[in-house]
Amino acid sequence: MSIKMIAAVGKNNEIGYKNDLLFRIPEDMKHFKELTTGTVEGGHFCVMGKRTFQSLPKPLAGRVNVVLTRDSNFPHPPEVFVMNSVEQIINHYQSGNQTKDIWICGGSEVYKLFLPYADEVHLTHIDKEAKKADTYFPKDILKEYFNVDKYSEWHFSEEEDCSYCFVTYLHK
Repeated sequence: MSIKMIAAVGKNNEIGYKNDLLFRIPEDMKHFKELTTGTVEGGHFCVMGKRTFQSLPKPLAGRVNVVLTRDSNFPHPPEVFVMNSVEQIINHYQSGNQTKDIWICGGSEVYKLFLPYADEVHLTHIDKEAKKADTYFPKDILKEYFNVDKYSEWHFSEEEDCSYCFVTYLHK
């Protein structure tokens, strides 16, 4: 088991605005689903903050949804797990012979909290600036802990009228 992160970032490391995604690239969404679902039964653990979870129309199908929040009374569907600290999540999911990975899915604060523990970061680099953004991926911290492992070729999105590529970073 390992801890991995996944995000789509614009030219200025922007990832969201008013609790919504900035870019809607079908191939990126497919990439996200393939990586976070994987081939393990029941999918991997997808950890996200409360606001990221609330922005979803429903829990991520085929994955174990985990919400990180300080709100111990956070209302959630019975199939969603709520935990209150990074340590609680790591200790809980690293116990035993675990074959599922932990995927950190946002938002910005959750990425910052997990970066020191992450083994890999999977970013979709989008060659476009969002018109408005209020949430950013912590790229300065990323440089401190990670090196680029591999790049995909550049692709073009008709929907967003921009180029993008998938980049994998490994912990130093």
